[in-house]
Amino acid sequence: MSDRSKVGTCAHGDSSLVRPHFTEGLLLQDDDLTAGVTYTRALSRLMFRTLFGCGVLCGLRVSPPRTECGALKIDVAPGVGLSCLGDPVEVPKAQTVAIDPCKVEIVVDQMLWIAMRGKEKCCAPRTAICADEDNPSTACTRERDGFEICAFTTRPECSCGCAPLAPPPPPDNNTGTPILAPAPASGSTTVAPPPSAATPASATPPAEEPPPGADTPCHCNKRHGENACYEKFYHGECPCGCCECEWIILAVAKREGDTDNWKIDHSVRRFVRPVLMRDWVVAQERATPGA
Repeated sequence: MSDRSKVGTCAHGDSSLVRPHFTEGLLLQDDDLTAGVTYTRALSRLMFRTLFGCGVLCGLRVSPPRTECGALKIDVAPGVGLSCLGDPVEVPKAQTVAIDPCKVEIVVDQMLWIAMRGKEKCCAPRTAICADEDNPSTACTRERDGFEICAFTTRPECSCGCAPLAPPPPPDNNTGTPILAPAPASGSTTVAPPPSAATPASATPPAEEPPPGADTPCHCNKRHGENACYEKFYHGECPCGCCECEWIILAVAKREGDTDNWKIDHSVRRFVRPVLMRDWVVAQERATPGA
């Protein structure tokens, strides 16, 4: 392609991705072979955290806490999460988190935050060839991915998740269905302004949005303001509202008074799935008068 139409000075720079390049007759060292692994991992991390951010990809449903053999137990279904770095965290089978009431005091209206993070461990250690016979050194030859699921009395600091939603409105006495605000008309081009630090957050989080109907089949989450855990993602900003933290919020459990009844709230988790959406920048341009 001809560059005759090129004007001005171009900007140049380097990406954070580096891949190895092998040449015939070149003596390979350990960092050369490791670079092939780190490149593919860095590439997948970049794509995952850019496309999805962080959160729960599938499964990982939390059951209400139950008392068994004097301990409080919380069951978590198998599933896959995505860390803020872009690493998948797989839970291949159901897990149970146990809390000993003799060590942790469960108070009235107790809240328990259930969160998960990825772990790594060294496996298959091997002694290096020509090692010192008097003091042979070993190095791991494999790294296995793992996970850790814990319960907290307060939300972990800098964790990937959303603010809890308010309970849904009470049902209508005549129809028995929740009273919801009317949804925007189909085909509407109204675009919400981008988040601003000067915009005051609402005193209470909004109720759950009405489920999509025949005219609004998209299940997109449109949280704004105080609950803007998806806003940067929809606006195409980098990073997509994620920080370099390790914990992924799965749910929050709340005790009802001084009873054995617990309620689970999954609105605090950031659920992410692939979605084909319009370009936010184009929508913003079309919403500007005179565009």
